[in-house]
Amino acid sequence: MRYDASASQLFQVSDTDLVDAVTALETTMRQDYARMLSLLSELDTGAARTLGHSNTAALLLETLRISRSDANHRYPGQELHNSIPHRRGH
Repeated sequence: MRYDASASQLFQVSDTDLVDAVTALETTMRQDYARMLSLLSELDTGAARTLGHSNTAALLLETLRISRSDANHRYPGQELHNSIPHRRGH
């Protein structure tokens, strides 16, 4: 079930429909996360360095505009320390 009601309309939705919506959304999130991991695996083959980043986490930091801790969490093993990553030539 796809659920697009605004928060102000939630009181009108049955408990069963809410559970169905949460379950469907969780399934979608897990599928998207699996696709993200697959893409990150491909980036780790050297694409980040080719594009001028020190590692994949640095690429994520800049391109996704996420925090350093979020980049480290999403891509463990590519720990970003306190130094700000720089692109080559900048």
